[in-house]
Amino acid sequence: MGSQWMRTQGFGTALSSTVPSLLVSIFAQTVNQPFVRSSIMIQKPGEELASRTFPNAAMIKHLAATKGPASLWLGLDAAILKTAPKYMVAVLIKDYMGQ
Repeated sequence: MGSQWMRTQGFGTALSSTVPSLLVSIFAQTVNQPFVRSSIMIQKPGEELASRTFPNAAMIKHLAATKGPASLWLGLDAAILKTAPKYMVAVLIKDYMGQ
């Protein structure tokens, strides 16, 4: 939808394909990062929060309380740099193959 709108506004295929996919990738990583971070933290051997009924929720609450809410997004920049280019290239190739 975003790429079609960009094309109607005169943007090229490459930009129309990469910008929307980049924004979606950034949004998805931002939403997922607290769960990724808590999953990694509960894998520590002997972690007492891992035995809770909802260990991820307990770890998210613990991290927010002890290190601040911003700690939930620690590592977000690396996650975006790792996944966004792959996703953008895949969408770009799909769009070029579809034309």
